[in-house]
Amino acid sequence: MDLLEYQGKQLFARHGVPVPNGAPASTVEQAVAAADELDSGITGREGTFHTLNNKRYGTQVVSGVTPGKCGQDVEGIPVFNTFHSAVEETGANTR
Repeated sequence: MDLLEYQGKQLFARHGVPVPNGAPASTVEQAVAAADELDSGITGREGTFHTLNNKRYGTQVVSGVTPGKCGQDVEGIPVFNTFHSAVEETGANTR
């Protein structure tokens, strides 16, 4: 059986398995709006771990967001206070 990610989350949730929040996005504007609604952070232990693993697996990581920690970096990845400022400063896009 093949399941899409959202279908797997729905199945897990119905059976009491905790699932992370998420939102679909196909444009930068949608991604920024969704990210502002989600819990985020690149500078903590978990955020750093997942960011660096994603980068090791080939994901192009152009910046990270942790409110109040703008100006820092995580192994060369710049940190911003908001997703909006990260997109403005880096020119990030989903292409």
